[in-house]
Amino acid sequence: MNCWEFTRCGREEGGAKVEELGTCPAFPDHGTDCYRVSGALCGEAGRGSFADKLARCAACDFYALAEKEGPFLLVVGQQ
Repeated sequence: MNCWEFTRCGREEGGAKVEELGTCPAFPDHGTDCYRVSGALCGEAGRGSFADKLARCAACDFYALAEKEGPFLLVVGQQ
């Protein structure tokens, strides 16, 4: 399932909020890993870089679904 189908954000091509907010940068290729895409809207919260939105994504129901469906690898920190 793609994030725009799950959240019904309306930011997919032809969606109800495209005129107001623009097409989401996760559309069409990153609907299952939107949390990795800078500029993707996090619910009603503002857009941001991955680092800026990490906490919002971790609390997102779609993120939890993606984590369960896997494969899921999220590495945060320095190497």
